[in-house]
Amino acid sequence: MTKDTDKAPIWSLQQQQALAALKLTLWQRHAENESNPHAAEAQVSAELYCYKAGQWLLVSEEPLRVELSQWLKDLTRACSGSAERPAELSASAVAEWQDELMIRLPPTQPTATVKKQLWQQLAQFSS
Repeated sequence: MTKDTDKAPIWSLQQQQALAALKLTLWQRHAENESNPHAAEAQVSAELYCYKAGQWLLVSEEPLRVELSQWLKDLTRACSGSAERPAELSASAVAEWQDELMIRLPPTQPTATVKKQLWQQLAQFSS
C-alpha cells in the first residue's frame, strides 16, 4: 500500500468506491513520526554520485566536472588502465560494491597526504 504524508484528504468517498470497484490500490497517509529506514537509506544514496573505473567505484558528494583535474585523470587511469572517463552508475551501487574497492573522493582538491593514502589503497588491491 502506498502512503502519503500530506494532511489534506486524498480521496472522496465516491472516489474510494470507484477505486475499490476497479481493484486499484488506495493511497493512505502515514504519521510523519513513523520512521522508514529504507527511505532514509535511499535519501543518503541519492546524494552520492558513483562512477565505475575498472574494478573500482569512485564515490563523490558532487558530480564530476566535465573536465577532470589532472590528479583525477591519473587516478582514473590507475584504476581502469585506460584514459577513458569513468562511467556513472546508480547511487545504489554503493550498497553492492566491496568496501575495499570503493574510493570516496574528497569534495575539494585533496591534500598530498590524502593522495598518498589513495595511491596506497590502489597499490594494495591492484596487485
